[in-house]
Amino acid sequence: MLDKLANQILSLPDSRFQSPFDAHKASLENLFAAKHVLVLGASGSIGGATMEELIRADFPWTRLTLVDKDENGLTRLARRLNSLSARAATTPKQISFVCADINTIGDEFLAHFQNESLIVLNFAALKHVRSEANSESLKYMLRTNCLAPIALFHKLRALGTISNFFTISTDKAADPANYMGATKRMGEYLLRELADNHPETVFSSTRFANVLFSNGSISESIWHHTENREPFGIPKNINRFFITLQEAAHISLLSLSPEFANAISIPAGSVFKEEISIQSLTESICAARALTPYYVSDMESAQSSTLTADQTPIILTGGDTAGEKTSEVFESISEQAEAVAMAELKRIQLPPPLAGYDYATLSKLSAQDTWEPISTLFSNLPEFKHKASKLSLFNSI
Repeated sequence: MLDKLANQILSLPDSRFQSPFDAHKASLENLFAAKHVLVLGASGSIGGATMEELIRADFPWTRLTLVDKDENGLTRLARRLNSLSARAATTPKQISFVCADINTIGDEFLAHFQNESLIVLNFAALKHVRSEANSESLKYMLRTNCLAPIALFHKLRALGTISNFFTISTDKAADPANYMGATKRMGEYLLRELADNHPETVFSSTRFANVLFSNGSISESIWHHTENREPFGIPKNINRFFITLQEAAHISLLSLSPEFANAISIPAGSVFKEEISIQSLTESICAARALTPYYVSDMESAQSSTLTADQTPIILTGGDTAGEKTSEVFESISEQAEAVAMAELKRIQLPPPLAGYDYATLSKLSAQDTWEPISTLFSNLPEFKHKASKLSLFNSI
Protein backbone atom coordinates (compact mmCIF):
# COMPACT_ATOMS: atom_id res chain seq x y z
CA MET A 1 0.00 0.00 0.00
CA LEU A 2 2.74 2.47 0.94
CA ASP A 3 4.58 1.78 -2.32
CA LYS A 4 1.47 2.83 -4.25
CA LEU A 5 0.98 5.86 -1.99
CA ALA A 6 4.59 6.94 -2.57
CA ASN A 7 4.03 6.85 -6.33
CA GLN A 8 0.77 8.72 -5.89
CA ILE A 9 2.36 11.46 -3.78
CA LEU A 10 5.11 11.93 -6.37
CA SER A 11 2.68 11.60 -9.31
CA LEU A 12 4.71 8.72 -10.72
CA PRO A 13 3.36 5.91 -12.90
CA ASP A 14 6.67 4.06 -12.46
CA SER A 15 10.22 4.44 -11.21
CA ARG A 16 12.00 7.40 -12.79
CA PHE A 17 15.05 5.13 -13.02
CA GLN A 18 13.32 2.18 -14.68
CA SER A 19 14.44 3.20 -18.17
CA PRO A 20 18.18 3.39 -17.40
CA PHE A 21 17.88 0.21 -15.33
CA ASP A 22 16.36 -1.63 -18.30
CA ALA A 23 18.96 -0.15 -20.65
CA HIS A 24 21.83 -1.31 -18.41
CA LYS A 25 20.36 -4.68 -17.51
CA ALA A 26 22.62 -6.61 -19.90
CA SER A 27 25.79 -5.05 -18.50
CA LEU A 28 24.59 -5.70 -14.94
CA GLU A 29 23.90 -9.33 -15.86
CA ASN A 30 27.52 -9.65 -16.97
CA LEU A 31 28.70 -7.99 -13.78
CA PHE A 32 26.75 -10.39 -11.52
CA ALA A 33 27.54 -13.52 -13.56
CA ALA A 34 29.03 -16.30 -11.41
CA LYS A 35 29.42 -13.97 -8.43
CA HIS A 36 28.80 -14.52 -4.74
CA VAL A 37 26.97 -11.38 -3.57
CA LEU A 38 27.53 -10.31 0.05
CA VAL A 39 25.03 -7.72 1.28
CA LEU A 40 25.59 -5.85 4.55
CA GLY A 41 22.62 -4.13 6.21
CA ALA A 42 20.43 -6.22 3.92
CA SER A 43 17.12 -5.93 5.76
CA GLY A 44 16.96 -2.15 6.02
CA SER A 45 14.49 -0.37 3.78
CA ILE A 46 16.90 0.35 0.93
CA GLY A 47 18.88 -2.87 1.27
CA GLY A 48 15.67 -4.92 1.29
CA ALA A 49 14.20 -3.09 -1.70
CA THR A 50 17.45 -3.59 -3.61
CA MET A 51 17.40 -7.30 -2.86
CA GLU A 52 13.85 -7.54 -4.19
CA GLU A 53 14.94 -5.88 -7.45
CA LEU A 54 17.94 -8.19 -7.61
CA ILE A 55 15.66 -11.23 -7.39
CA ARG A 56 13.14 -9.84 -9.90
CA ALA A 57 15.91 -9.03 -12.39
CA ASP A 58 17.09 -12.66 -12.19
CA PHE A 59 20.76 -11.74 -12.53
CA PRO A 60 23.03 -14.82 -12.83
CA TRP A 61 24.75 -14.63 -9.43
CA THR A 62 25.52 -17.95 -7.80
CA ARG A 63 25.07 -17.20 -4.08
CA LEU A 64 23.52 -14.42 -2.05
CA THR A 65 24.56 -13.89 1.58
CA LEU A 66 22.46 -11.33 3.44
CA VAL A 67 23.75 -9.91 6.73
CA ASP A 68 21.89 -7.69 9.19
CA LYS A 69 21.85 -7.21 12.96
CA ASP A 70 18.04 -6.82 12.94
CA GLU A 71 16.74 -10.35 13.40
CA ASN A 72 13.10 -9.42 12.84
CA GLY A 73 13.94 -7.41 9.74
CA LEU A 74 16.02 -10.28 8.38
CA THR A 75 13.14 -12.69 8.97
CA ARG A 76 10.71 -10.42 7.13
CA LEU A 77 13.19 -10.11 4.26
CA ALA A 78 13.64 -13.90 4.10
CA ARG A 79 9.89 -14.39 3.74
CA ARG A 80 9.66 -11.76 0.99
CA LEU A 81 12.62 -13.04 -1.00
CA ASN A 82 11.66 -16.69 -0.64
CA SER A 83 8.23 -15.84 -2.01
CA LEU A 84 9.74 -13.90 -4.93
CA SER A 85 12.21 -16.70 -5.65
CA ALA A 86 9.44 -19.29 -5.63
CA ARG A 87 7.68 -17.38 -8.42
CA ALA A 88 10.85 -17.04 -10.51
CA ALA A 89 11.03 -19.05 -13.71
CA THR A 90 14.64 -20.11 -13.25
CA THR A 91 16.12 -22.66 -10.87
CA PRO A 92 16.19 -21.31 -7.27
CA LYS A 93 19.63 -20.09 -6.14
CA GLN A 94 21.30 -20.32 -2.76
CA ILE A 95 20.35 -17.50 -0.37
CA SER A 96 21.75 -17.34 3.17
CA PHE A 97 20.51 -15.06 5.95
CA VAL A 98 22.96 -14.15 8.71
CA CYS A 99 22.08 -12.17 11.84
CA ALA A 100 25.22 -10.21 12.77
CA ASP A 101 26.54 -6.70 13.37
CA ILE A 102 29.13 -5.68 10.76
CA ASN A 103 31.29 -4.28 13.58
CA THR A 104 31.72 -7.73 15.15
CA ILE A 105 31.60 -10.24 12.29
CA GLY A 106 34.05 -13.02 13.16
CA ASP A 107 36.77 -14.72 11.12
CA GLU A 108 34.98 -18.08 11.32
CA PHE A 109 32.07 -16.67 9.34
CA LEU A 110 34.35 -14.87 6.89
CA ALA A 111 36.14 -18.14 6.17
CA HIS A 112 33.08 -19.12 4.12
CA PHE A 113 34.27 -16.62 1.50
CA GLN A 114 37.58 -18.37 0.88
CA ASN A 115 38.41 -18.34 -2.85
CA GLU A 116 35.08 -16.70 -3.71
CA SER A 117 34.55 -14.11 -6.44
CA LEU A 118 32.61 -11.42 -4.59
CA ILE A 119 30.42 -8.40 -5.10
CA VAL A 120 29.95 -6.52 -1.81
CA LEU A 121 26.95 -4.22 -1.31
CA ASN A 122 27.01 -2.27 1.95
CA PHE A 123 23.75 -0.70 3.15
CA ALA A 124 24.58 -0.87 6.86
CA ALA A 125 24.55 2.58 8.40
CA LEU A 126 23.46 4.80 11.22
CA LYS A 127 21.48 7.32 9.22
CA HIS A 128 19.72 9.61 11.67
CA VAL A 129 20.75 13.09 12.73
CA ARG A 130 19.26 12.24 16.13
CA SER A 131 22.21 9.94 16.81
CA GLU A 132 24.50 12.93 17.34
CA ALA A 133 22.83 13.54 20.71
CA ASN A 134 25.58 11.77 22.71
CA SER A 135 29.18 10.68 22.30
CA GLU A 136 28.54 6.94 22.67
CA SER A 137 26.11 6.95 19.73
CA LEU A 138 28.57 9.01 17.71
CA LYS A 139 31.44 6.62 18.31
CA TYR A 140 29.26 3.72 17.19
CA MET A 141 28.21 5.76 14.15
CA LEU A 142 31.85 6.42 13.26
CA ARG A 143 32.67 2.72 13.48
CA THR A 144 29.61 1.60 11.51
CA ASN A 145 29.57 4.27 8.81
CA CYS A 146 33.32 4.54 8.26
CA LEU A 147 35.49 1.80 9.66
CA ALA A 148 33.63 -1.51 9.72
CA PRO A 149 33.05 -1.70 5.93
CA ILE A 150 36.74 -0.99 5.27
CA ALA A 151 37.87 -3.58 7.82
CA LEU A 152 35.62 -6.17 6.20
CA PHE A 153 36.96 -5.32 2.75
CA HIS A 154 40.54 -5.99 3.88
CA LYS A 155 39.59 -9.32 5.48
CA LEU A 156 37.55 -10.46 2.48
CA ARG A 157 40.20 -9.34 0.01
CA ALA A 158 42.73 -11.55 1.80
CA LEU A 159 40.43 -14.55 1.23
CA GLY A 160 39.29 -14.10 -2.37
CA THR A 161 38.59 -11.52 -5.07
CA ILE A 162 36.18 -8.57 -4.95
CA SER A 163 35.12 -7.25 -8.34
CA ASN A 164 32.82 -4.51 -7.00
CA PHE A 165 32.50 -2.83 -3.62
CA PHE A 166 29.50 -0.51 -3.22
CA THR A 167 28.65 1.40 -0.06
CA ILE A 168 25.81 3.82 0.42
CA SER A 169 26.48 7.45 1.29
CA THR A 170 23.97 10.28 1.79
CA ASP A 171 23.06 13.72 0.47
CA LYS A 172 24.04 14.93 3.95
CA ALA A 173 27.69 14.22 3.08
CA ALA A 174 27.66 17.30 0.82
CA ASP A 175 28.99 20.12 3.02
CA PRO A 176 27.73 18.24 6.09
CA ALA A 177 25.76 20.18 8.69
CA ASN A 178 25.51 17.22 11.08
CA TYR A 179 27.75 14.49 12.45
CA MET A 180 26.01 11.73 10.51
CA GLY A 181 26.77 13.52 7.24
CA ALA A 182 30.36 14.05 8.43
CA THR A 183 30.84 10.30 9.04
CA LYS A 184 29.52 9.58 5.57
CA ARG A 185 31.91 12.15 4.09
CA MET A 186 34.78 10.47 5.93
CA GLY A 187 33.53 7.18 4.49
CA GLU A 188 33.87 8.65 0.99
CA TYR A 189 37.50 9.55 1.74
CA LEU A 190 38.14 5.99 2.94
CA LEU A 191 36.55 4.55 -0.18
CA ARG A 192 38.95 6.62 -2.31
CA GLU A 193 41.85 5.29 -0.23
CA LEU A 194 40.75 1.76 -1.07
CA ALA A 195 40.33 2.64 -4.74
CA ASP A 196 43.87 4.03 -4.91
CA ASN A 197 45.34 0.91 -3.28
CA HIS A 198 43.18 -1.75 -4.94
CA PRO A 199 42.80 -1.09 -8.68
CA GLU A 200 41.55 -4.65 -9.19
CA THR A 201 38.23 -3.67 -7.51
CA VAL A 202 35.67 -1.15 -8.71
CA PHE A 203 34.43 1.07 -5.88
CA SER A 204 31.26 3.15 -6.00
CA SER A 205 28.80 4.97 -3.80
CA THR A 206 25.63 7.03 -4.06
CA ARG A 207 23.96 10.05 -2.50
CA PHE A 208 20.26 10.23 -3.10
CA ALA A 209 17.12 11.92 -1.94
CA ASN A 210 14.89 11.11 1.02
CA VAL A 211 13.21 7.74 0.54
CA LEU A 212 9.47 7.84 1.15
CA PHE A 213 8.28 5.51 3.91
CA SER A 214 11.72 4.07 4.62
CA ASN A 215 12.30 2.82 8.17
CA GLY A 216 12.60 5.69 10.61
CA SER A 217 11.80 8.36 8.02
CA ILE A 218 9.56 11.33 8.77
CA SER A 219 7.09 10.09 6.13
CA GLU A 220 6.81 6.74 7.92
CA SER A 221 6.30 8.61 11.20
CA ILE A 222 3.52 10.75 9.70
CA TRP A 223 1.80 7.65 8.35
CA HIS A 224 1.81 5.88 11.72
CA HIS A 225 0.78 8.94 13.75
CA THR A 226 -2.15 9.72 11.49
CA GLU A 227 -3.39 6.14 11.75
CA ASN A 228 -4.46 6.80 15.35
CA ARG A 229 -4.81 10.58 14.98
CA GLU A 230 -2.05 11.14 17.51
CA PRO A 231 -0.48 14.60 17.94
CA PHE A 232 2.87 14.90 16.21
CA GLY A 233 5.19 17.65 15.09
CA ILE A 234 6.57 18.61 11.69
CA PRO A 235 8.96 21.44 10.72
CA LYS A 236 7.25 24.24 8.82
CA ASN A 237 10.29 25.44 6.89
CA ILE A 238 12.03 22.25 5.72
CA ASN A 239 11.96 21.14 2.07
CA ARG A 240 13.25 17.91 0.59
CA PHE A 241 13.45 15.87 -2.61
CA PHE A 242 11.84 12.43 -2.40
CA ILE A 243 12.18 9.11 -4.18
CA THR A 244 10.44 5.76 -3.76
CA LEU A 245 12.02 2.61 -2.35
CA GLN A 246 12.08 1.05 -5.82
CA GLU A 247 13.88 4.12 -7.15
CA ALA A 248 16.45 3.83 -4.36
CA ALA A 249 16.99 0.19 -5.36
CA HIS A 250 17.40 1.08 -9.03
CA ILE A 251 19.93 3.82 -8.19
CA SER A 252 21.92 1.46 -5.96
CA LEU A 253 22.19 -1.19 -8.67
CA LEU A 254 22.90 1.37 -11.39
CA SER A 255 25.75 2.70 -9.25
CA LEU A 256 27.59 -0.55 -10.04
CA SER A 257 27.70 0.44 -13.71
CA PRO A 258 31.10 1.33 -15.25
CA GLU A 259 30.06 5.02 -15.41
CA PHE A 260 30.40 5.18 -11.63
CA ALA A 261 33.74 3.43 -11.22
CA ASN A 262 35.50 5.09 -8.26
CA ALA A 263 32.74 7.69 -8.10
CA ILE A 264 29.56 8.72 -6.33
CA SER A 265 26.25 8.77 -8.18
CA ILE A 266 23.75 11.57 -7.54
CA PRO A 267 20.35 12.28 -9.11
CA ALA A 268 20.40 14.68 -12.05
CA GLY A 269 18.46 17.88 -11.43
CA SER A 270 16.09 17.05 -14.27
CA VAL A 271 14.70 14.11 -12.27
CA PHE A 272 12.92 16.35 -9.79
CA LYS A 273 10.27 18.95 -10.50
CA GLU A 274 10.83 20.77 -7.22
CA GLU A 275 11.43 20.20 -3.54
CA ILE A 276 8.44 19.17 -1.45
CA SER A 277 7.85 20.77 1.93
CA ILE A 278 7.34 18.44 4.88
CA GLN A 279 4.06 20.25 5.48
CA SER A 280 2.88 19.50 1.93
CA LEU A 281 3.97 15.87 2.33
CA THR A 282 1.96 15.65 5.56
CA GLU A 283 -1.13 16.99 3.83
CA SER A 284 -0.79 14.40 1.06
CA ILE A 285 -0.53 11.56 3.59
CA CYS A 286 -3.51 12.94 5.53
CA ALA A 287 -5.53 13.08 2.30
CA ALA A 288 -4.77 9.39 1.69
CA ARG A 289 -6.36 8.66 5.07
CA ALA A 290 -9.29 11.02 4.37
CA LEU A 291 -8.06 13.31 7.15
CA THR A 292 -7.66 17.07 7.40
CA PRO A 293 -4.65 18.52 9.28
CA TYR A 294 -5.53 20.65 12.30
CA TYR A 295 -2.45 22.81 12.91
CA VAL A 296 -1.50 23.97 16.39
CA SER A 297 1.60 25.54 17.90
CA ASP A 298 2.32 23.22 20.83
CA MET A 299 1.38 19.94 22.53
CA GLU A 300 -0.90 21.62 25.06
CA SER A 301 -3.00 23.08 22.24
CA ALA A 302 -3.07 19.70 20.48
CA GLN A 303 -4.31 17.94 23.61
CA SER A 304 -6.98 20.53 24.45
CA SER A 305 -8.39 20.95 20.93
CA THR A 306 -11.83 19.67 20.05
CA LEU A 307 -11.54 17.95 16.69
CA THR A 308 -14.05 16.84 14.14
CA ALA A 309 -14.09 13.21 12.98
CA ASP A 310 -11.87 13.95 9.98
CA GLN A 311 -9.27 16.14 11.71
CA THR A 312 -5.88 15.10 13.07
CA PRO A 313 -3.73 17.38 15.30
CA ILE A 314 -0.35 18.47 13.92
CA ILE A 315 2.15 20.70 15.70
CA LEU A 316 4.07 23.05 13.42
CA THR A 317 7.59 23.52 14.78
CA GLY A 318 10.27 26.00 13.80
CA GLY A 319 12.62 23.45 12.24
CA ASP A 320 15.56 24.91 14.18
CA THR A 321 16.99 21.61 15.42
CA ALA A 322 20.71 20.80 15.39
CA GLY A 323 22.19 19.50 12.17
CA GLU A 324 19.17 20.06 9.92
CA LYS A 325 19.52 21.88 6.60
CA THR A 326 16.53 23.84 5.31
CA SER A 327 16.94 22.54 1.75
CA GLU A 328 18.59 19.53 0.15
CA VAL A 329 21.74 19.45 -1.97
CA PHE A 330 23.63 16.52 -3.49
CA GLU A 331 26.99 18.12 -4.28
CA SER A 332 29.13 20.45 -2.20
CA ILE A 333 30.25 23.89 -3.34
CA SER A 334 33.71 22.44 -4.06
CA GLU A 335 32.44 19.55 -6.19
CA GLN A 336 31.54 19.44 -9.85
CA ALA A 337 29.12 16.75 -10.96
CA GLU A 338 29.74 15.21 -14.39
CA ALA A 339 27.21 13.93 -16.91
CA VAL A 340 27.13 10.19 -17.68
CA ALA A 341 25.43 8.12 -20.36
CA MET A 342 22.19 7.91 -18.37
CA ALA A 343 20.43 11.28 -18.17
CA GLU A 344 18.84 10.55 -14.80
CA LEU A 345 22.11 10.38 -12.85
CA LYS A 346 25.37 12.30 -12.58
CA ARG A 347 28.79 11.42 -11.21
CA ILE A 348 31.04 12.97 -8.59
CA GLN A 349 34.56 11.58 -8.33
CA LEU A 350 35.50 10.11 -4.96
CA PRO A 351 37.41 12.81 -3.05
CA PRO A 352 41.22 12.75 -3.13
CA PRO A 353 42.93 11.54 0.06
CA LEU A 354 42.81 13.89 3.03
CA ALA A 355 45.60 13.89 5.61
CA GLY A 356 44.42 12.62 8.97
CA TYR A 357 41.35 10.88 7.54
CA ASP A 358 42.95 7.64 6.40
CA TYR A 359 41.85 4.25 7.72
CA ALA A 360 44.80 3.74 10.06
CA THR A 361 44.37 7.14 11.75
CA LEU A 362 40.60 6.86 12.11
CA SER A 363 40.88 3.33 13.52
CA LYS A 364 43.39 4.48 16.13
CA LEU A 365 41.19 7.40 17.20
CA SER A 366 38.02 5.30 17.41
CA ALA A 367 39.77 2.83 19.71
CA GLN A 368 40.38 5.51 22.35
CA ASP A 369 38.06 5.76 25.32
CA THR A 370 38.10 9.56 25.48
CA TRP A 371 35.82 11.70 23.33
CA GLU A 372 38.07 14.72 22.79
CA PRO A 373 40.25 13.29 19.96
CA ILE A 374 37.14 12.18 18.05
CA SER A 375 35.51 15.57 18.60
CA THR A 376 38.62 17.20 17.12
CA LEU A 377 38.40 14.81 14.19
CA PHE A 378 34.96 16.15 13.31
CA SER A 379 35.77 19.81 13.92
CA ASN A 380 38.87 19.61 11.68
CA LEU A 381 37.01 18.08 8.72
CA PRO A 382 37.28 20.93 6.17
CA GLU A 383 33.73 20.66 4.76
CA PHE A 384 32.05 20.24 8.15
CA LYS A 385 29.81 23.17 8.97
CA HIS A 386 27.78 21.84 11.87
CA LYS A 387 24.44 23.54 12.39
CA ALA A 388 24.37 23.98 16.15
CA SER A 389 21.18 24.39 18.14
CA LYS A 390 20.11 23.91 21.73
CA LEU A 391 17.20 21.86 20.38
CA SER A 392 18.01 18.28 19.45
CA LEU A 393 15.67 16.20 17.32
CA PHE A 394 15.33 13.98 20.37
CA ASN A 395 13.68 16.93 22.12
CA SER A 396 11.19 17.54 19.33
CA ILE A 397 7.94 15.76 18.53
